[in-house]
Amino acid sequence: MTTHLDYIDKTQVTNEYDVTFNVTLSDSEKPNQPLVKFYDTRYTDKQGWELGQPVSSYYASTLMGRDSFLNKDNPRDYGIMLWGDTREWSINRDNKCLILDWLESLEDNGKTEIKGL
Repeated sequence: MTTHLDYIDKTQVTNEYDVTFNVTLSDSEKPNQPLVKFYDTRYTDKQGWELGQPVSSYYASTLMGRDSFLNKDNPRDYGIMLWGDTREWSINRDNKCLILDWLESLEDNGKTEIKGL
């Protein structure tokens, strides 16, 4: 059984609202389609929330612009609302660029392979 603690790699970003997210890359049910998962580190008080409160997840290929889901030309040009009605649960453009750099380095180092949907 896999858990939220079974991940390929982890990083952190802090947005303009001073919210720090643990960001993990995990295998998904689809081959070469790992998931990027976001956890709010302010909330670690519940069992199973060692990384923080689960907020959102995206296929890495979607964040990297390798599919047409977000329908944007350059994935480095914009941030993302991780949860629609909570502005604190967002990442800005700079945060997203850090995450994209991290994902690309994991690919370059052979830790993962990310294919478009």
